[in-house]
Amino acid sequence: TAAAAGAVLIFCPGFAEISQLLRDLGRRLGLGGGEGGRVRLFPLHGSMPSDQQRGIFGRMPDGIWKIVIATNIAETSITIDDVTHVIDTGRVKEMRYDPITRISALREVWVSKASAAQRAGRAGRVQAGHCWRLYPEDMFNQNMPEFTLPEMKRSPLEELILQVLLLELGAPGEFLARAPEPPPPAQVAAALQTLTEIGAVRYTNSNRGG
Repeated sequence: TAAAAGAVLIFCPGFAEISQLLRDLGRRLGLGGGEGGRVRLFPLHGSMPSDQQRGIFGRMPDGIWKIVIATNIAETSITIDDVTHVIDTGRVKEMRYDPITRISALREVWVSKASAAQRAGRAGRVQAGHCWRLYPEDMFNQNMPEFTLPEMKRSPLEELILQVLLLELGAPGEFLARAPEPPPPAQVAAALQTLTEIGAVRYTNSNRGG
């Protein structure tokens, strides 16, 4: 209703899903007998320049719904004050590194429970709000990790290892093992092997550790 109009924040995994949903909603609202006049659609993702994001933060005239379709950038990095409803698909795209194939790839995965809580918290920051999760409670309880996998555990380590060696911080494996969330030893070994094969480093007693 006009009195209840406000802002809706929809979390999608990535740019492609945002674009598809924008097209689908645009078509549906365009055929809704004037309903499109009461709705404004906005994408929100990390590659958008700041000048294109300005409209997202403005309040709509009375009776107009603002619908923002976003990636996980809207979990913590950006706050939209007038959001009263959050729709969470529970999905996110993250870079994952396979130490066996030594390939990084963008993969769609379930968000963590901590991220789901952050998403829900985007609703009702200045007034009552609701979160609608598009996945079963069992999925949340049994399949979603407690926290997002630290970037060090899902990213290639070659550049980081080179920095450790250049700064003479000791054996990369031993140094990285002291991190709060250390990467698996196999991932460190694979990165060292890659760097050795391309001639970027050579094994010595001082850098072999780990």
